Parts: sequence; C-alpha cells; structure tokens
Amino acid sequence: MLRPILAPEEVRQHYHILLEPAQSEESPPQPGKRGKPKQSPGRNRLDRLRKHEDGVLAFALDWGVPFTNNQAERDLRPAKVKQQVSGGFRTPGGARAYARRQATVSTFRQQRLKVFATLRDLFAHRPVVLPL
Repeated sequence: MLRPILAPEEVRQHYHILLEPAQSEESPPQPGKRGKPKQSPGRNRLDRLRKHEDGVLAFALDWGVPFTNNQAERDLRPAKVKQQVSGGFRTPGGARAYARRQATVSTFRQQRLKVFATLRDLFAHRPVVLPL
C-alpha cells in the first residue's frame, strides 16, 4: 500500500495557505438596500471551499476516495436518460428494480467482469469468481 507523502494536518495547513491570497484578493461583501450583503462569485466560491473543506480534501486524506466523481456520474447517467426517454418510471417498484439491475451491471464492470457471461453464471447458479 502507498504511504501518504504528507500527514493530514500538513495537507490541511497547505490548503489554508492556498486559500489565504483569495481572502485578500476577493472584495468583502457589499451591503445592499435590504437583506444579505451581495458577494462576488469568487467570494462565494471561497466560502464554499472553506465550508466544505472535508469534502474537497477527501481524496487527499483518504486513499480510497477517487480524485473525481466521474464514476458516480457515469453510474447515474443511464437511469436519468431512461427516465427522460420514457417520461419517468410508472411505479416506485419499477424504479427500484431498474436501479438494482443497473447497480449490478455497474458492479460487474467495475470488477472487470464480462456482464453477460457473469449474469449467465448467476442464473445458472454457478459461482462468480472475482479477479484479483
């Protein structure tokens, strides 16, 4: 297993150092006539980076977290396309069944298994061997 280059405290310290210049460069909120003071898009982004620090740094602090969420987006896309093409699922049970099938196929692909061959083996009550 790979060993982290920096300790979690050091990663957070570097993150805060990177955010410091943005604090001084982004203009403070401008008071308006009513309600919350208006902020620039950069200030909003800085606030979100501070508020969601754990999520932003998750990939750097936990080796099991991928750098991007592309896999999650790829897993959701077929269900969203099906929903848009068919105008939605007719019943919650149908939506659950579709989600279960899609999750199964996605898992096979992530494990680098041949989808149809693995399904055939499952339906024939043969064990599925996962690659090492």
